[in-house]
Amino acid sequence: MKQRILSILILAGLIAMLSAVAFGQIAATVTTTIDGKAYSGQVVLTPTTTPTTQPVVVVAASQPTTLPATADVPAVLHGRPSRDSTGIKPALTLRNSAGVKIVPGGLYDGYSFGSLTVKLAAGQIVRFTNCKFTGGIYGINANGNAGRILIDHCEFVGQDSAGVYGDGFEATSCYVHRSAGDGFKPGHDVLLQGNFVEDLGYNSPDAHADGVQIRGGANVKIIGNYFKLTAGRASDGSGTVKGNAGIFVQTASGRACSGIVAQGNWIESPNSGIHAHPSDAATTQVLMRITDNVINAKAGLEINSGTGTVKSGNMKPNGVKLAA
Repeated sequence: MKQRILSILILAGLIAMLSAVAFGQIAATVTTTIDGKAYSGQVVLTPTTTPTTQPVVVVAASQPTTLPATADVPAVLHGRPSRDSTGIKPALTLRNSAGVKIVPGGLYDGYSFGSLTVKLAAGQIVRFTNCKFTGGIYGINANGNAGRILIDHCEFVGQDSAGVYGDGFEATSCYVHRSAGDGFKPGHDVLLQGNFVEDLGYNSPDAHADGVQIRGGANVKIIGNYFKLTAGRASDGSGTVKGNAGIFVQTASGRACSGIVAQGNWIESPNSGIHAHPSDAATTQVLMRITDNVINAKAGLEINSGTGTVKSGNMKPNGVKLAA
């Protein structure tokens, strides 16, 4: 009798599990450690609704006053990024994201999105892999995000301002192109690594289009990316482009730029390779480490960042060193 009751209970459990799978309710709690910090949340396999919340602007409470130690800077992922090594594979069939809800702990793989706003609480995490983001002001708006957004091998195309904007995100091996504005607009606590960015200022003749544009920010690591900026026709001849600087860093609205690392990047630009200047008299700090970048630009390094900035090992494609 006891054995029969046990069998019935097991069967009931299996039925409940199968029902949960059928209705997209299976979830699991995961914990991930990144840079010594624990992030936890729920992985939902089949989200169901679309987010409507708009971001609230939050300025970082504090900014680092020193550069990160060399040991804390990630290594370059691979050789110069290209279309073949970044973004989604051309043969990949993407899933429609209609009805998808972005939830803390979510893992989203192989979706086609429009533009998203993602704002997490401290300790929360969301992952996007092999996804495409098309149009909108930003592909992902992470302004005021206090958690961690991981974006790997994704494509951003056709944004009005930038592929990704905001705080607390990591973009690795992504392909960003045909933005009317910039590639990335990071605020604080951001890693950009191994991305390929091209065709900026797309059909936007008045654009100030930069591969990375920082206007007041902290703890931003820009490692091993390829910023291919041009002026004239897009790479596929489909429209016009107008690139400005590979990496553009300025203070803004009383906010300093500190803890910024630009290392091992490849930059092509009709104007500036790396530009770093204070933009207001009240805030003069631009604290950066600019090392081992290969730059082919009208002005390789335009740096007027005051004390504390480290510049070394930067060169032209022919191996000629750029003035430190």
